[in-house]
Amino acid sequence: MTFKEMQNFVLDEIKELNQYPDVHRTRIKYLLNLTHKELAQETMILEKSITKTTVADTLEYTDTAFDNILQIIRVRYKQPLSSENGYLLKPYPGGFSSITRDRSFSTRPSWYWVRNPHNNSTMAIGTWPIISEDSGSIVIDCNYIPADMSADSDKSDFKATAAGIIWRRVARDLYKEYLDKNPRVYSVKIQILENDIQRVLAALLNNTVLDNYDQFPQTLNVYI
Repeated sequence: MTFKEMQNFVLDEIKELNQYPDVHRTRIKYLLNLTHKELAQETMILEKSITKTTVADTLEYTDTAFDNILQIIRVRYKQPLSSENGYLLKPYPGGFSSITRDRSFSTRPSWYWVRNPHNNSTMAIGTWPIISEDSGSIVIDCNYIPADMSADSDKSDFKATAAGIIWRRVARDLYKEYLDKNPRVYSVKIQILENDIQRVLAALLNNTVLDNYDQFPQTLNVYI
């Protein structure tokens, strides 16, 4: 489902609210992106792998791609030219602060550590022993926060089923914002949207298959 399609679904659903100055496409774009990120944080089901090429004897690695990591699932090390999945690394006991001052180097690290993962500093990752060869790969498998959609052709990182949750949440929240303007009608619309959201969210979290229902496809597949 494209960004433009989600906008249009919202605008069609809330056409009764188009008379209000705060209800316009620019704001709906903002709310869709905000809800997109919130759903990723709530469900923790979007997964991707971030690969960082090693430089011999480098203590730590940073990358702007690390900034959107929600949770590290696993860290692997792939040796140069290897076609294997790599060696699974374990979290270093005590983290970065426990690393000894006497540096140790190896072509086969056993542990990884992460520094500043939950504040405003850029996250850094390193291994122990320190990798002593160029062109290997540290691979971080993680849950992440998706980037903003901007072009009309952009798509949610979720598949169409979950994208249906996103635009319905935006429509529901706008009706809530203006509930006092027409409480009898808007409260019914809010409940209908909420029922749709909860049904599909439950299926999403259980990775189950939905019946053919409204805009939701039969096959549920939320991973990219």
